[in-house]
Amino acid sequence: MEPDAVLFDLDATLCRRRWSPETVLSGAFDEVGVTPYTTASEMNAVVNDVPTAEDDVAFYTNCLEAAAERTNTTPERAEAVARSYHRAIDYADVEFVPGAEAALSAVDTPLGLVTNGSEATQRAKLDALGIADRFEVRVFADTGGIKPDPAPFEHALSELDVDPRETVHVGDSLHADVAGANALGIRSVWVSHGADLSVGDIRPDHTIDSPVDLPGLL
Repeated sequence: MEPDAVLFDLDATLCRRRWSPETVLSGAFDEVGVTPYTTASEMNAVVNDVPTAEDDVAFYTNCLEAAAERTNTTPERAEAVARSYHRAIDYADVEFVPGAEAALSAVDTPLGLVTNGSEATQRAKLDALGIADRFEVRVFADTGGIKPDPAPFEHALSELDVDPRETVHVGDSLHADVAGANALGIRSVWVSHGADLSVGDIRPDHTIDSPVDLPGLL
């Protein structure tokens, strides 16, 4: 059944970074004057386990603290490191996830963007990709709320004037995207990037390995 609207997450769903997290994190530790106690890979491994954050610095702080906890190290001056890390990132240095650009072009229904990133950082990515105008509504963490809270989804639904049951949300996070969509009766599509669901994981309505598979699903 063709939906009345499709909502998309941005990071790891439509775009991916080209900058090196390891290089930026190493520079952040150096700037703050702290001996490195975790790696960017270890931070990435805890992304789905940390609590939602009100801004980018708080999110990176949570990731630093959670990664340090996993290795029984002390996250010394985590907020300062997170602030330096955030400041050094070139958020415009992104590229499409393979298949994402084609998927956007193939979807012939109104599109919305619901992302947990801040407006400033996410707009830099949208402009770099040239897709800011592809969405009829754009909901950012600091303007509409943080997934899986219903507020950002409800804002997008209201702006598009669509029923949640006739809407699809596409995202890579089980916690933020799938759980948030499921709670409102929005049809959830999980972009797994080849990962498998584990026992107890939140269950999406549909799973695709890559955005390239989305047009065939719709």
